[in-house]
Amino acid sequence: MPAFVIASQQCEKSPVTDSTLGNYRFSAQFFASPRRKAFAAALIALIMLTAIWWAGHLWYRNRLLVEARGDVMASLDPYGNALTIDLRRRFDLIFGLRAWVTTRSSMADLSASFKSFARQLSEGVTGVRNLNIAPGGVVRLVYPQAGNDAIVGRDLLNDSRADVREEVARAIKSRTMVVSNPLN
Repeated sequence: MPAFVIASQQCEKSPVTDSTLGNYRFSAQFFASPRRKAFAAALIALIMLTAIWWAGHLWYRNRLLVEARGDVMASLDPYGNALTIDLRRRFDLIFGLRAWVTTRSSMADLSASFKSFARQLSEGVTGVRNLNIAPGGVVRLVYPQAGNDAIVGRDLLNDSRADVREEVARAIKSRTMVVSNPLN
């Protein structure tokens, strides 16, 4: 037990050395005037180089995005062209039917040549369910007749669906083409 007491007395009696304050003095000397200037210059250089790196990063990223956008646009171009061609073909079908109907003078004349005209007009156009003529909102002529018999005689102005009634009324009022959902 006396050894323990002696060791603890030595610790209490030993003076505080300058080595404990050495870290503080080193820091103070490090930031002395010439070192402070060098540290400030290094910090400014770090900030400037970081800004230059960031600007280069943004430029390169934007360049990659532009190239990727160009690649996507190039791959989508054929689809857009095909869609445009298909829509133009369908609108031409409708414009052709409208022009043909306006040249006919009577319903009897329409009825006599509608089937052959509609067959030639819709030839090569896929996805068209039927072509019909509905003077006054009542379907009178339909091509092809097979499978579409239920449409003939239907009064579209008094249809049970509100959207169909609105589209037919708008077509009659404006006397222009109205694109609508298929009529069953």
